[in-house]
Amino acid sequence: MPANWSSFISNVESYIISQPPSPTELGKHIAKEYHTAIKQSQSMWGQTHVSGSNSGLLSTYGTQFERMKEEHEELQPTLWNKVDEDGNEIPFTGRTSDPNNPNPAQPDPEYADPDMEEVQPPPIDPEKMRDFLGEYSSEYDLHEYEFFEFVLVGGETKDEVSYIISNRILFTLMSESSGSKRKKIVEWVDSFGTWEEGGLTNSDAYAAFKSDVESAISDGGYSSSYIIDKVKSRTLDKLKSSYNETNLGELKTKAKNGKPSEMKYHENYNKDFLKTYAQLEFDEDNDDDDYKVSPILLKEFICYFSFTGRDKSSEWKDSQVESEYIDGEMGDWAEIVTPQTADDVVNNKNKAAPYMYTRQQTVDALDEADNSEVGEDPYEMLAEETIQYWKDTTTQPLKSTPPAPPCLSKNPLGGTYIGVYYGSKKKLAEGLRKALNAGKESDNIPEAANMVATALSVAYAKHLMELKFIYLGGIPVPLVPYVPMIGFVPNVF
Repeated sequence: MPANWSSFISNVESYIISQPPSPTELGKHIAKEYHTAIKQSQSMWGQTHVSGSNSGLLSTYGTQFERMKEEHEELQPTLWNKVDEDGNEIPFTGRTSDPNNPNPAQPDPEYADPDMEEVQPPPIDPEKMRDFLGEYSSEYDLHEYEFFEFVLVGGETKDEVSYIISNRILFTLMSESSGSKRKKIVEWVDSFGTWEEGGLTNSDAYAAFKSDVESAISDGGYSSSYIIDKVKSRTLDKLKSSYNETNLGELKTKAKNGKPSEMKYHENYNKDFLKTYAQLEFDEDNDDDDYKVSPILLKEFICYFSFTGRDKSSEWKDSQVESEYIDGEMGDWAEIVTPQTADDVVNNKNKAAPYMYTRQQTVDALDEADNSEVGEDPYEMLAEETIQYWKDTTTQPLKSTPPAPPCLSKNPLGGTYIGVYYGSKKKLAEGLRKALNAGKESDNIPEAANMVATALSVAYAKHLMELKFIYLGGIPVPLVPYVPMIGFVPNVF
């Protein structure tokens, strides 16, 4: 299971609200809740955390929280005084004892806007994956995509658009090994333009998707009804010709039973679609002279004309589009493909993109290692101690099994770890600083407590995602019985 941040937030928030805590006890409480929350953290491969001692965390957090109050610097004013004993405003709190003060101090922008957005668990960030593919797909000879670019650059006539999309669909069918999916592709094409509601009652959600698809096409300068109708008719015509079958029902059966001996594409149009990049939607803010992407290529358009396993193209809710667009475009790349046998390793099955992506993350981290000295700033010292906790787990921050790909066993090297990167002290200190100042703008203690607890959980979760280890294991082979191998663990969550 991932780290339990929901309980962390609830427990820290309740502690702050239940009693005006002393700085020392608050620091110790946050350290204790952090230690409890990460006890069930794990890597993307399923190894769970081996909990270390929290004595250093408790001591350092207690001491540094006391320093924050004593020095009256960057205080959390909902927990401690907003004004000093003479009624003067503490710098950077943005508060005053006189509500009519015409010149209240402003919050320090350095500590403004803490990150409150929940950190999504790995393995794949689609945007980072696309960047990785763009840079390394050729170098690493990565496996090919199951989804293909439309290759629409803008300026095509309405017939050129429909022919290119039709060829892309025909290419998709010829690339599909599953007979049942080939049948569904034919059914899906036959459904173009029908705008059925999938048998569900919430028609407004489907109508919104229909409107967005039509707008994407019409805003690009085309008739949506013309494009959709022509893609449908021209694709079915070529399928009937390729399978030598005029009856639609029989055509579906033949598609299920096998591929045509020769697919009859529309000539003079692209018939070989790229399999090395996901199709990105049109970026209207890209003013580069070399940028050539058709404005109709918005995510709604891409979803509508990309087969995703449905047998009806209109079975979409508007609220689904963002996630389905990402899932569809990433395809099998977003799945963790791991080797199961020694032959898999020899045959480079571990070169599936998610594995190579995580491997490259680990390699890149070596260039980002933060070896800077820690100053006397209390937030930096909190960050340093949090990182030290993970360093103190030495060779076993995570359990030895399951092995990290391409390793298939913890033997012969024992399933131990080498710490490659323990995260950025600077980033973590900044996250803690902002989190502990998160409630400054609130007069409501429960609200401020929730803001502090939530922002702390985000800062800690983002730090876990930076941890990177090399796993020492092996692969079983006949006679030996194991050959040493290393794996890569790119994060904890």
